[in-house]
Amino acid sequence: MPVCVTLSEATAGGTRIFTAIARDRTEYRQTAERLQKANSLLEEKVVELQERTRVVTLLGKMSDRLQAATNVSEAAAIIADFGGQLLPEDRGAFCTTPASTISSA
Repeated sequence: MPVCVTLSEATAGGTRIFTAIARDRTEYRQTAERLQKANSLLEEKVVELQERTRVVTLLGKMSDRLQAATNVSEAAAIIADFGGQLLPEDRGAFCTTPASTISSA
């Protein structure tokens, strides 16, 4: 059992008196460990939230640019540009289907 001892000295009537107080540090240590785990989890969540904010911001910008696109070629270029920013670790292809081949229900 970890113990913390506080020692103090006083004088009373010309006599030196020593006082010792011993405290069990088990609960303190357990609380410190729980706090460390909570801080680590919080740091992970902050990083995750920052990444989600980055993605949402990019999607908003991409949406604005797509709405301003005047043709399919511009839209494809915008998607390709933002695709690399949104998925920097992934590689792939972007395919389009002409609107005339899509049937509406």
